[in-house]
Amino acid sequence: MARHGQSRWQVDRDDDDWNSPLTDLGQRQAQLLGTWLATHPSLDNGSRLEVGSIRVSPLKRAQQTAVPLAEALQIGHETDAYLREADFYVSEHLPSAASPYQAMPIYKPPPIYAAFKQQAQAALYALVADAETSGQPVLGVSHGGLISTMLR
Repeated sequence: MARHGQSRWQVDRDDDDWNSPLTDLGQRQAQLLGTWLATHPSLDNGSRLEVGSIRVSPLKRAQQTAVPLAEALQIGHETDAYLREADFYVSEHLPSAASPYQAMPIYKPPPIYAAFKQQAQAALYALVADAETSGQPVLGVSHGGLISTMLR
């Protein structure tokens, strides 16, 4: 999974455009990631990461991140609606604790977050299925809220 580069919304929070484009820095970040993926000599075990395909969120900032990645890797990219970011602030729907060691009560997520979690799980299952079918790693280009939800 790769998160999109810096978006205009991140710089100007007054803008309510959830589908904002990348900034110049975000474009540069995407180019650097593409270069790194295409030229990095090896992973920890000495093997190269040969990305076979890219699946990307339909939002502008993710699409703009995927283009230089696909160009650097000389592969195509496909839009996947499951990789779309939530249209709400994810952190507002998660439990909080005063300390990481504080016991949390049993948490039942609100319906809006439960639906988003199902979307994140479907995205992950689709990426895994693509990788199993092709026999090659699949790179997902998405958003912080979706990626962190996949990890929960």
